Amino acid sequence: MKEFLEKKYKLIAFDWDGTAVYDRNSDCHQLACVIAKFLEKGTKIAIITGTNINNINNQFLSLLESDFKQNIYMLTNRGSEVFAYDKNDTLTNIYSKIASQTENDILDKIAIKIKQQIEITSKTNIKIIFNRMNRRKINLNSEWENPPKEMIKQLVIDTNHYLDKHGWSGRIKKVCDMVNTLAKSYQFKNLKITTDGKFVEIGITDKKDSMKWLVENIEVDENEIIVFGDEFGKIDGINGSDYNMILKGFSEITYVSVGVEPFAIPKGIIHEKGGEKKFLEILNRLLANLNN
Repeated sequence: MKEFLEKKYKLIAFDWDGTAVYDRNSDCHQLACVIAKFLEKGTKIAIITGTNINNINNQFLSLLESDFKQNIYMLTNRGSEVFAYDKNDTLTNIYSKIASQTENDILDKIAIKIKQQIEITSKTNIKIIFNRMNRRKINLNSEWENPPKEMIKQLVIDTNHYLDKHGWSGRIKKVCDMVNTLAKSYQFKNLKITTDGKFVEIGITDKKDSMKWLVENIEVDENEIIVFGDEFGKIDGINGSDYNMILKGFSEITYVSVGVEPFAIPKGIIHEKGGEKKFLEILNRLLANLNN
């Protein structure tokens, strides 16, 4: 018997891409129906994601039919923002952390220097996405456009091969090490670095900031919290983005990965491989518990 399935949780938090949905084009009607039932029973719901609120609204919130929307929170832009519904059912930004001009300038400089250092010693064309809140995305593999999460192991292999065949003798981890070195040279403290096998993202916040906001602002005991993700394991030696949802000092929070997790995952993470289908299956099981 999987004991975690028998518990009644008061806060359900989950990652979006690869956990709640397969991709940004996924149909969310079933998910919206299940989430609405949790909200009506008083369960708090938290979406923890790197994407922005418009994407979540268009794909999911616009489908959500419930008189209890005040029980759902959207923690977006990788720990930088929190949105919730007010008493008039108006979606409101209730928290924001905004990078200073100095921080933004240094993020730009680090991303550009990484691009230059790789390109000057190879035939690789490195692209940078600048228009993300509080962070920059360094594209290491232009051959993969929208890689599905279930292909992450092959993506890591292909990205390292892509860099090698274009003459750059390094791996994804080496890029992250270079970022850390540059951050120290700029005396930039607490730079957050993550990778999904294609991008190396650098910024001032990550999903740990989202989890900290939840435990500081939502009044539930830690043993009443369950957190779902799909990237808890290391990716080429770098912690996956969902690893940052693990809070030290909160040992009674339940963590579940529904991802493929081709690399070792941290001790204590429950692995229920199956992506968004497994996530929905577990939600239905937990919902049935509330009805008993």
